[in-house]
Amino acid sequence: DIKYQIQLMELAKSLNLTILASFHDLNLAASMCDQLLVLKQGQLVASGTPEQVITEKMLSDVFGVCAEVSQHPQSQQLQKAIPRITYFYGYQAGVNNGK
Repeated sequence: DIKYQIQLMELAKSLNLTILASFHDLNLAASMCDQLLVLKQGQLVASGTPEQVITEKMLSDVFGVCAEVSQHPQSQQLQKAIPRITYFYGYQAGVNNGK
């Protein structure tokens, strides 16, 4: 349940602890985590802030999906760059986009 995922992440952030967690929801990870590590077949392929890591190229290279990465509408209000991913269903990276 997304409500409880968010509550748990907010609790973890409030404790000011270093926490290592595995996420499959990249939008949630981008909005709640200070640093991200991306693995592909057990190998580290990207690391850094969500803004550095969450790119259209990374999503294509690692997950084979077409997506647009924009800034979350609340980024300015929060004074934190939060990437927001919009996936294009029915399209595969390198297949439907002319690459």
